[in-house]
Amino acid sequence: MPRAIMVATEDDVAVVMKDGSTGTLPALQPGVPYPFRMKRILASGTSATGIVGLY
Repeated sequence: MPRAIMVATEDDVAVVMKDGSTGTLPALQPGVPYPFRMKRILASGTSATGIVGLY
């Protein structure tokens, strides 16, 4: 499970968090590590591209 994510384009990422809750991380900025523990990134509701998990 990644400890953080980064995106290549500014936009939203829909996720399932480690505790099972769901939500959308709005307007993530490219090249910034976001330290969220998530189980899954959802295709529906995600418009950012180039998403990378950081371990």
